[in-house]
Amino acid sequence: MCIIPIIIPAYEPDERLIDLLYDLKNANISPIIIIDDGSMDAVVAYCKDFIESDSRIRLYRQKHEGQASARNYGLSLAQGRYIAFVDADDYMHPQMLEQLYDDIIESGVVGNHFLDGGIGRRRVVFPINLADTRIAHVGAQTVFLHDRQR
Repeated sequence: MCIIPIIIPAYEPDERLIDLLYDLKNANISPIIIIDDGSMDAVVAYCKDFIESDSRIRLYRQKHEGQASARNYGLSLAQGRYIAFVDADDYMHPQMLEQLYDDIIESGVVGNHFLDGGIGRRRVVFPINLADTRIAHVGAQTVFLHDRQR
């Protein structure tokens, strides 16, 4: 199993959060940290079945302070060398982070890493400079992983 904590900040999500959780349920990654940023129980309603059936999925709540605050809260809970963020409305191929992690290990390149195109498309892995930012993002086509030991 690939130990890359995924942090999902969520505020008043829609059914795309369910789609994302289905994608992540089939991924060989752990843990999945969902930060409810003060929603009116919408996050709990969408996540309840997933949380009950998958011990990797953890839900934490905070008062509404915005996405950056939710990400930082998730970051304070996460452990591991690499950290990834996924927005509640993103799509993610179940093998995307595992593939990126394997590429990082094979290349031996340290630092922040970038993958363009996901699985089955052109892959580019190279260190990037995010200055002192601790943000990593997983989107439909692009993945950044932040190396905390950098």
